Amino acid sequence: MMNGKEHKFLKSKTHFLIPIATTTLIFLLLAWFVIQMINDYMVQTSHLIRTIDYHGELGKFSLSNHNDMTTQITFWGSIALILIVSILFFSLTSLGKKSGDVYKLAYFDALTDLPNSDYFKTSWDIKRAIDKNLHIKKNVYFINCVNFKLINMTSGYQIGDEVLRQISARLKSHLPNQIEMYRLTADRFILVQDTQIHTIKIHEMIALITNAFNEPFKHSEGKKSIGMHIAIISSKDLNCNANDVLRKCLISMDHLKLSNDKHQVIYNREIEEAFYRESLIESELRDLIDGKDTDRLYLLYQPQYALGTKEIVGTESLARFNSKHLGLISPLEFISIAEKKQLIVQLGRIILLEACKYA
Repeated sequence: MMNGKEHKFLKSKTHFLIPIATTTLIFLLLAWFVIQMINDYMVQTSHLIRTIDYHGELGKFSLSNHNDMTTQITFWGSIALILIVSILFFSLTSLGKKSGDVYKLAYFDALTDLPNSDYFKTSWDIKRAIDKNLHIKKNVYFINCVNFKLINMTSGYQIGDEVLRQISARLKSHLPNQIEMYRLTADRFILVQDTQIHTIKIHEMIALITNAFNEPFKHSEGKKSIGMHIAIISSKDLNCNANDVLRKCLISMDHLKLSNDKHQVIYNREIEEAFYRESLIESELRDLIDGKDTDRLYLLYQPQYALGTKEIVGTESLARFNSKHLGLISPLEFISIAEKKQLIVQLGRIILLEACKYA
């Protein structure tokens, strides 16, 4: 049984059949109505003629008129039917063309002519059940162009569009045939590898993708070099719908950005757990800044002892955070997250005010 997304996809691919079928039905009914009128007229006329004396001159005249009229009606009925069929043909042709244009606009990227994110989501969910039954395994490669934003900022979107078209063309030329390729957003692409058709290993696919970015991309104002990051979701982690596939890609890409020396990462469960732990701590820090559960951030005071005078000359305030869900969090962890999420200034102000209470 199809789920909602599968039904929506199939409906979008066949939506143009509704106006076509409606138009066809209308014209066929019209043609049937015209033919029926002709037939009824001929039957009524024949009945009238049979009531007239065929031996008389009037009968001969009426019968002759009847034959002439029948010929005329048949002729004009044929003309009407030909016109109806012609109009129907041109209407269906026009509807088919317009429907094809609408479908392409909805599911294909106008710039690169690649299938877009909507196409990926719906086709993935439809193919998923088939792949499972046939034991087909796939790998997904999520490509993010690292410094593409700078091209748009320095050279404008027209140059950026030129580069994007070249990226698409290079990936097609460097990768094996039948590798599914989609453009998700401005500078992000996704590749789907059927491991039964393409038996090359993940590291070999990474090398092919990397080679596509090795040379600078030429455009009307010169050349631009583009860096890229690759997040790989292997077949063992792809037993999920399209939204979960993209979620795992984004989580892996976010993890990759933390590393300055790596350009690719393979998704695993630890990466996702670390991401959700960070998200949970960030959420609790934001609540704390907003004045909720403020007692979860507290200070410990460590005395400063002067060896010369053997006296306590001050105290050092040490911030501690007790998470509602995770328990005690190391300062190294929650301060790092506060810096990454740009919360450190507000958090520092709260800590400073708390320390000043006992100064």
